[in-house]
Amino acid sequence: MRARREAALLETDPNGFYQAARTEFDSSTDFADRARARVVALQAGDGGTLQL
Repeated sequence: MRARREAALLETDPNGFYQAARTEFDSSTDFADRARARVVALQAGDGGTLQL
């Protein structure tokens, strides 16, 4: 459910999505670590990440 809300926010308000993600990134080391790992996977062409 949360993923759907986030996807909808990304489509309707990309700036709001970025701001919410940045707030989470700054306040949660777990989220920041997962985000960094996802960027590395994306840059490496990981199939599962590209499907997101």
